[in-house]
Amino acid sequence: MCYPEAADYDLSSESGAARWLDHKPDTSGMSSWERASIDWQRTITKAQVAKNVGLKRLDSIRILERGLSGRIIRLKLVGDREIIIDSEYRIRQAFGMLPSSYFYIKGMKGQSAMNLPATINLVGRGSGHGVGMCQVGTLRQARAGASYTDILHSYYPHTHLLRIGYTMKNDTLYRGSIHHEQFRLFAVDCTNTVQKARDMHDLSPLPSILLGR
Repeated sequence: MCYPEAADYDLSSESGAARWLDHKPDTSGMSSWERASIDWQRTITKAQVAKNVGLKRLDSIRILERGLSGRIIRLKLVGDREIIIDSEYRIRQAFGMLPSSYFYIKGMKGQSAMNLPATINLVGRGSGHGVGMCQVGTLRQARAGASYTDILHSYYPHTHLLRIGYTMKNDTLYRGSIHHEQFRLFAVDCTNTVQKARDMHDLSPLPSILLGR
């Protein structure tokens, strides 16, 4: 997480997500782009949301599920028909390409179902899909003097950090490559790999992830 204190909140619940959104974290020492990614507000009309999702009219929404990071990952929209959006990215698109799907509607925080006003004011936090490494959190740790290995292990616990040309099998270090069908090896790009895995709905733990130079 960008802020360790967020672990004190159940962000998957409406009440917990709203409480953390209302908490103002320390942003001292941050650059302007970091601050902008922490807290944001957006305004969009109900008619525009309806148009974005292909509805003739939009009356209400219901938050069906939030992920562990507070992002809304399943949302029902009710108008001339019902639509369920089960993609964090498409939820962001529905409301005009939000920085993230971690938000509540002003005046309706803590509610999972709500009738919408003509103009929707959103209060949100974070940037991106909320899976994997956080750029803001990484910078905070680096400024505090954490090593790159400490930072990587904080986001990817139980991960083996190995130089290219070495592999890990059954907790033993080997030189060379593993040729075994039970291993799925990823050349890890921290900005893309986790999102690709999420898109494939393949979130099962990997035996090992190989990193290094």
